[in-house]
Amino acid sequence: MSSSYQAEEIVGAVFLAIFLIVVTSIVMFKYVRIVQYQTAIVIEHCGVFKEVLEPGCHCLMPCADKSVPITHTDYHIHYSKASKHEDVTVSKTPIINLREQIIELPRQPVITRDNVQLLIHPMAFIKIDNPILVVYETADIYQAISILLSTTIRGIIGQLTLDDTLASREEIKRQTHHKIHLTCKNWGIELLDVDLLEIDPPQNILTAMAEQLTSERLRRKMLVEADGNRQRCKIYAEGQSQVKQIETAGQNQSQIIINEATAIVKRELAAAQADSIKMISDAVKASGLDSGEFNIYLQWLKTVEHVVNSSEKVKILQGIKELAQLSKM
Repeated sequence: MSSSYQAEEIVGAVFLAIFLIVVTSIVMFKYVRIVQYQTAIVIEHCGVFKEVLEPGCHCLMPCADKSVPITHTDYHIHYSKASKHEDVTVSKTPIINLREQIIELPRQPVITRDNVQLLIHPMAFIKIDNPILVVYETADIYQAISILLSTTIRGIIGQLTLDDTLASREEIKRQTHHKIHLTCKNWGIELLDVDLLEIDPPQNILTAMAEQLTSERLRRKMLVEADGNRQRCKIYAEGQSQVKQIETAGQNQSQIIINEATAIVKRELAAAQADSIKMISDAVKASGLDSGEFNIYLQWLKTVEHVVNSSEKVKILQGIKELAQLSKM
């Protein structure tokens, strides 16, 4: 009897030890929290906020303390050569990530002021700086930021034309960050930056933009050619002008030389005439004639020469006289 009783006690003790180990494991698994670096856990005591667990090992009060989970909505965008599709995953976890995170939203349509529908792909860079506000201010902080970011960008692009939207990406990012960063701050989120990965116009707009770009390049080509022709004509005209200026300068210089030579000739002729007149005057004085009589004789000789040259009879007589002289010879 004693041996069987001892065996039963040993079996009972073993089962009790196993039960205590199982219960202790369950309690430790449920009420012992190990918080990793750059993470946090919000604890409630009987439904009331108690504390935020920092990195390390923490023991909770059984049946009174519990961790508060947060809802996490993830958008998984899968890219391929043919197309890309998006998956949405909603999960709950008590672990709050304190590192910098990227919220990538799915592509969504927006309409510009000139009624052009675009597809945009926004994203936000965030960091949780107050886990208490993240847990208690919103039910799903990631979805709230996604909706806030989406509606804000739609409102900003809705006030811009297509050309302004494509050319003002930095301005859109700046305005979006300015409008939502205070709201994110109230939710315990630090909004680091906002970006637009893609802005895709429809295909007909892309075709029109390509044609416009081609037309603009052709216009620039024509402008360059026209400017080249204008420069060429200008250079040619300047060359012709310089040639004419050189020719005119040469003609002026030659005319000056001719005038100087003519003046020299005239001076020489005048000097020769003066010398001849002086010689004649000296001869007249040497012959004893009066200058008046000499002029009269000179005029008479000129008159006779003129009459002889203009008279046909005198010419005939001179011809007969010359023939007679030739016959004598």
